[in-house]
Amino acid sequence: MKEKEHILIVCNTVYQIMVATQLRSTFFRAENVHIVVSDHMNNSATIAENIKESGYFDNVIYVRNKKLVLKQGCRFYKLRRLLNQARETIMNLRIIKKQINTKLYSQLCVSNISIFTILLFFLLSRKREIRLSIFEDGFVTYCNSFKKTDQASLFHRILNRRGMLGAAKQMFLFNPELLEWRFEGEITAIPKFSRNNSEIKTILNRIFQFERIKDDFSKVKYLFLEESFFADGFQVDDVAIVQAIVAKTSPNEVLVKLHPRNSINRFTPLGIKTNSSLEIPWELIILNQDISRLTLITISSSAALTPFLIFNIPVKSISLLKLLPQKPGNMSGDLGIFMQKIYNLHPDIFLSPKTEEEFFNLLK
Repeated sequence: MKEKEHILIVCNTVYQIMVATQLRSTFFRAENVHIVVSDHMNNSATIAENIKESGYFDNVIYVRNKKLVLKQGCRFYKLRRLLNQARETIMNLRIIKKQINTKLYSQLCVSNISIFTILLFFLLSRKREIRLSIFEDGFVTYCNSFKKTDQASLFHRILNRRGMLGAAKQMFLFNPELLEWRFEGEITAIPKFSRNNSEIKTILNRIFQFERIKDDFSKVKYLFLEESFFADGFQVDDVAIVQAIVAKTSPNEVLVKLHPRNSINRFTPLGIKTNSSLEIPWELIILNQDISRLTLITISSSAALTPFLIFNIPVKSISLLKLLPQKPGNMSGDLGIFMQKIYNLHPDIFLSPKTEEEFFNLLK
């Protein structure tokens, strides 16, 4: 009888936990799977405890390695950045040596290329032959910029000259045909989530405490997906856009799904309905509620494409990115180009009006 392989999966976001759970339920069902949950996400300690109580993974390792983010332009930024990286490296080395048995694992699965994952792979591979796999972290994994970040850091060049991606043997993606850069290893398609899979639904509902939800997204006609522009300091008049949508339709037909990183609700004071359960992942809502009749409206949120790309549910989506004279944040780079590519591939589902008149005609 084949001995069980010990696999370690590192998760920094709720989306990564959902993907890790899907990997566990499919490719790694017969293996001994341990999961690392970091404090990069909100409510991380509770989520880690819920995963442990679910018993779905063989071990749960909770690590506090959230790094300090320095603002561009602060005094002595370059020097402080180097000191910060040195401190982060020392901290992560201590965490790995204290909490992770580096002799145990034969496979490591990661989404993010960071000081933590680089050091972890380096220390694991010193003990034994280790198979490195990359699993997707949303659209950013598919874009060329993901590969470029692998070579950008001094730590990458020192610890592994080939970079993490050069050393990786396998990639797990929901939509391998959309990958824009060349990967030398094996590419494996992850089975898409199914609303009929009661096992996955039960586990994920328990992990993220879905019973807390107070919102029924199936009862509205238009769902506007707020993005993190406000939190990130980008000037985008999304409030005025929603007000115009409400004026053209009805207040009872429109709901705004707030972005969890925006600490201020800018819509409710204006009489616009918003969701109240901010800690429930969007992907989990799709898994539990029928959103097939919704029209999703967004400036550039990738969440508008999620129902189709990882659930195979063709939900109508309207992107307003072309209406903006200046593209906010990374939407001016390859991520924005990638999203537009998806819209162009499926014009019957994803709509991208060029004028306000065209947009409001679509709403009619």
